Amino acid sequence: MTFTTNYSTEVTSSSNSGLRYLEAGIHENCKITNIKVDKTANGVNFIEFTIENEGGQILRHTKFEPTPMAGEDALATARRGENFMRNILQIVRCYTAENFEAGDFISMAKWIKGVIEPKMDTTLLRVKAIYRWSEANNRDFTALPSYFDATYVEPMSITKANSAIRILSNDKIEKTYPADKETQVQDPAVRFGAPAQPTTVKIDDIPF
Repeated sequence: MTFTTNYSTEVTSSSNSGLRYLEAGIHENCKITNIKVDKTANGVNFIEFTIENEGGQILRHTKFEPTPMAGEDALATARRGENFMRNILQIVRCYTAENFEAGDFISMAKWIKGVIEPKMDTTLLRVKAIYRWSEANNRDFTALPSYFDATYVEPMSITKANSAIRILSNDKIEKTYPADKETQVQDPAVRFGAPAQPTTVKIDDIPF
């Protein structure tokens, strides 16, 4: 599969101090503080972005390599790969207008990491976080949207009055269940074969 940045990012539509993780909503003055390119124990490649706001609350957004699914033809797989790149390109375009093409996921992920890392400290972002349901943990977690046809991240150089980020009707911004007790939380990457690293924490301190 070929991965390329040669797409348009034009779209057709447009902190709570006690919490460790970003809640759903639109957050300003955020930074990417870490980018990890790796693979799970089962060999699934991924790139992970850690986004942090001024209060130190974080969101970890992991994008796994789109690989062929059972019964899926090559065209469908290629389409998912294209949608993947259009989505992640919204992040890339906050840092560079350069284009790049790679024949494999890891090469593209390393290029993305290379162009963003030198500008992480000086580039402030406005980001939209949403809730997604975790079957493994039976509760919500925060993530960036997976769509590409509406803006979810932009540089803070765009004024709030001119921002293209909006809360859409299909954006989940409220938790399904309030969290008010201790539980054992499992890393969402486990379902892709990563080693399990359960940690007992207070629910109020996690993004579920």
